[in-house]
Amino acid sequence: AVGAVWPGDVAFPDFMNSATVTWWKEALTQFQSAVGFDGLWLDMNEIENFCEGVCYADQRAAAGAGQKARLAYVPTGRDLEGNTIDLDAVHVLDDGSTVTELDAHSTFPLLESKASHEWFAEQGKRTMIISRSALAGQGKYASRWLGDNHST
Repeated sequence: AVGAVWPGDVAFPDFMNSATVTWWKEALTQFQSAVGFDGLWLDMNEIENFCEGVCYADQRAAAGAGQKARLAYVPTGRDLEGNTIDLDAVHVLDDGSTVTELDAHSTFPLLESKASHEWFAEQGKRTMIISRSALAGQGKYASRWLGDNHST
């Protein structure tokens, strides 16, 4: 999926696909060679998007999708596509099956953290990953940063 944050257009890797995990690990290896690092801060990994759902009309799901319209209950009553990607975005799994963003949204930080953790292990390095967003069980792979808060 393509969204927008501070630099402009951004792509969100689909960590539900093993080819993405391979690509991510190769990118980490290249980055390690270029600058060297001992840890990762996975910021904006709740698929933050400054567009509401889709940024471009051609990203809109085919007619008949409409996951948002079929929801019987909307937690908090807020627009679930506010500041994230379209709930109808489709993830293609390794076996060719698909799952919509509505059903997979919260897995992104977990799967990104897991892929990053695996890379550190493959390098024989101790894992040091801080994730902005998290899903239950993610503590196995990364620590969680509590985000921008204004506590006193």
